[in-house]
Amino acid sequence: MRDIVIIGGGMVGVSCALNLQERGYAPTIIEQNRIGGETSYGNAGVITRSSIIPLNNPALIKKLYRYVGNQNVAIRYNLSYAVKNSLSITRFLLNSLDKKAVANMHALDQLISHSLGEHEKWMALAGASQHLRKTGFLKLFRSQASFEASAFERRLLTQFGVKYRVVDDAEIKRLEPHLKDIFYNGVLIEDAASVDNPGQVVERYGTLFEERGGEVLNASVREVKNVEGGFLISTSHGSIEAERVVVSAGPWSQEILKSVGFKLPMFLERGYHYHFERNDHNGISRPILDAEGGYVMTPTSMGIRVSSGSELNDRDQPSNESQIDRAIKSAMMALDIDKKIDKVAWRGSRPTLPDSLPAIGPVPGKENLWVACGHQHIGFSTGPATGRLIADMVSGGESFVPAAPYLASRFQ
Repeated sequence: MRDIVIIGGGMVGVSCALNLQERGYAPTIIEQNRIGGETSYGNAGVITRSSIIPLNNPALIKKLYRYVGNQNVAIRYNLSYAVKNSLSITRFLLNSLDKKAVANMHALDQLISHSLGEHEKWMALAGASQHLRKTGFLKLFRSQASFEASAFERRLLTQFGVKYRVVDDAEIKRLEPHLKDIFYNGVLIEDAASVDNPGQVVERYGTLFEERGGEVLNASVREVKNVEGGFLISTSHGSIEAERVVVSAGPWSQEILKSVGFKLPMFLERGYHYHFERNDHNGISRPILDAEGGYVMTPTSMGIRVSSGSELNDRDQPSNESQIDRAIKSAMMALDIDKKIDKVAWRGSRPTLPDSLPAIGPVPGKENLWVACGHQHIGFSTGPATGRLIADMVSGGESFVPAAPYLASRFQ
């Protein structure tokens, strides 16, 4: 029987494994793809405290009318999927009310404020520090009206002590000389860093885990059952027994948790990206969010990555590239990108819970079973701190941040 099994080898799962290994446990990771090859691969690689402002922030209710026609570039939805998950989505909207939203932001900040330090620690140990850049995160506005409409965000950033500064069009040109002159002004988040290949960084963390004696099994998990002294994990390559289990399988977590009789009110936000060739006329030095364009554009070692907004849809439904196609048209107005590297868009699913907080901690009523999932768009930022918190819980020590906001039992 194995000591402890981590189901899922993305940013969150690998962070759990490394932290548990550091405490003297002997974790095994089960991952159906390569380490860091699913959702952790496809993000923008941003590590920023401005991520404390979730999608369901106090301004969301006022903007709902924009999404009624299902043509908004930032948010799309499959109507049948939205209806099927209407209770969770309604709870998500209710969490955008002021008092709830601010409390959720404080809880997010507990995790995110530790993210850069945790990443720097593991990058140094994994030989991955060359991937990190501290050039900030730039949010741009095409009009004065758009900038003024986002004033509440800047008030929140100020309230939480996030370092930023407003930049005019001349400063934008100095920061990113290859951008076209279509932006009125922007906000440079200075409390931000990024990496040039998030999937490779997670993969290096996985290699570090293996170099320290950890084992990675390539298989998909079908179900988990209680057995005497622990759990029986049924996989595509046979069964495994473990004394303890951590479920950190991202958008697959819900199915695994259902097999042990526990359900989270989780829904999925799918996202897409394409890479474009870099040349002497389109280099950028930091991730850029175009507020009106509905995309994030980031320089990576694979090319310039253009990422879409959110699509509410089932994980396994066929891709619908209309959203990313529209985002690319907007990105082409801002930068000379015309040569796609990818033949088809990458697609991933981001698991979201109603309060935009992850579920971290023991599964109610199941001794020695923990969950670490629901990190929505920001698992790359919150994953390292999640791993540290899980290790605190499993070892029975005092948690380095208050754990109550993240406990899965909050949904019972």
